Amino acid sequence: MDKEKNLVFIWSSFLSYHHDKAGQFLEEANFCSISSYEKNYYEIQKNNPRNLYGLKILFPGEVLEDVSFLKRQIKLFKEIIKRKEKFIFLGNGGNMRAYHPAIFIGSLIQRFFGKKVFVMFDTNFSDRQRNVFIEVAKAFFFLPYSGAICSSPSTSEYLNFLGFKKKPKTNFGLNTINPERFLSIKKEEDLQRDQFVYVGRMSPEKNISFLLNAYSEYLKKTSRKKLILKLIGDGPMFDEYKNLASELNIEKFTFFVGAKSSQEIAEELNKSKALLFPSLSEPWGIVVNEAVSLSVPVIISEKVNSRSLLVRQMVNGFCLEPDNHEGWVKAMMLLAEDDELYDTFSSGAKNFWDDINVKSFRKAVEYLTK
Repeated sequence: MDKEKNLVFIWSSFLSYHHDKAGQFLEEANFCSISSYEKNYYEIQKNNPRNLYGLKILFPGEVLEDVSFLKRQIKLFKEIIKRKEKFIFLGNGGNMRAYHPAIFIGSLIQRFFGKKVFVMFDTNFSDRQRNVFIEVAKAFFFLPYSGAICSSPSTSEYLNFLGFKKKPKTNFGLNTINPERFLSIKKEEDLQRDQFVYVGRMSPEKNISFLLNAYSEYLKKTSRKKLILKLIGDGPMFDEYKNLASELNIEKFTFFVGAKSSQEIAEELNKSKALLFPSLSEPWGIVVNEAVSLSVPVIISEKVNSRSLLVRQMVNGFCLEPDNHEGWVKAMMLLAEDDELYDTFSSGAKNFWDDINVKSFRKAVEYLTK
């Protein structure tokens, strides 16, 4: 560990967008993760191997969920309390929670010794059903933090409810990517954009059954060439969704291609008329950043948190209720059949390029550590 560095970022594991953020601080920060992989992202992480100088992995080569909770907590606690950096940034969500003993007690100890501990936070009050009493109790576990990097204004407002009104925080910067990864793909202007694309887990909260039914209706109603639907990702419902496509008699138009690398996903996005993202619950949805960086229109559920910052109605896409069958069918038809609307939405994505860019993550960190 380079003790001259004043920053350390700790996440449960590293995905491509974590590497993007780390790339902004290669000379100034150290990095740590609990494991090499997480169950929900295993295929993605396997398909996107990247090395990072200064990254310490507490359980290298292991899937986080395969390590016992107690073993994880002990090792993470030891790691947090021995960090020498002045500023400690901790990820929150999934397998790292503010109420986990290692994080809460470790953060308290570091604060006692004069360190500043910040939370990186990307959920909000409305992304799932909440119990007010539990939410009030949560505020106790956020006491050790000096401030926060939030993903959006709604996330910042949620932290205010959890006791951050007087603490410094940003409402931008967290869920960002390095668009330079896609520069070579952007140059392919003359591609035949003859598909819709979904990217994400094959699991119930992603609302894929609804999507397949809406897409089936689009195929019946469209008067022009039928755009295929490509579904990228893996998960527990993979086979069930393939069977549903067969039952709907749309298997000739739907392609379940499994997990892909970031480069492959970007190439598929660039060949698409729109990214379809109908989730019932989604703290963010980093693929929306990737679509915006490539000027791909988005048809998105209002339950996806990234839409609050990256998608505007009739500017670069449609934002719809996740159960609005007719609305999703019409949105698909409009983007597939109206070339002028597609061009308008594609151009409109430029309005959000600053918001998706990882440079705003650096600005957020600099604001908190000045």
